[in-house]
Amino acid sequence: MGNNNKSYKDKIEVYIKQKRSDKVITKVLEGAIITEQELTYLSGLLFEDSNIGDKVSFEQEYGFITLDQFIRWVFSISKDKLQVSQLFNEFISNHDLNDSQVDFINKITDYFNERGYIESSMLFDPPFTDTHSKGLLGVFDFTLAREINEMVEGLSVVG
Repeated sequence: MGNNNKSYKDKIEVYIKQKRSDKVITKVLEGAIITEQELTYLSGLLFEDSNIGDKVSFEQEYGFITLDQFIRWVFSISKDKLQVSQLFNEFISNHDLNDSQVDFINKITDYFNERGYIESSMLFDPPFTDTHSKGLLGVFDFTLAREINEMVEGLSVVG
């Protein structure tokens, strides 16, 4: 991953923003379900036509986010990020949490804001196991863990 002038992340995000008027990208941004053929087209657009990097570079930077999730994230609706922050800040305000628990909640918010997606199963893997090896269930009791899980599940609907 060479750092010529701009990072891979900067280059690929600028590139995809320049393609805003593309029919398939527009379809993704409108929330429509894309076909396998359109997904293949997006893959070619990002990994071949762009001359910026391949799928390996993409996965190193963004993890295993799907291309449609990535596109929605690049054009991210900052409103989504604000809603997520407000949702979890409200959770923190409504519960008597210790420092580790607040840190865990902040990791969820940061992860979502950086990547534009999160799934509840991820709360049992790094970076969420940095606080406790059991992740969510090591930091919260079952009742709070279930509430957090439901909030995270709701995030997959955001955007």
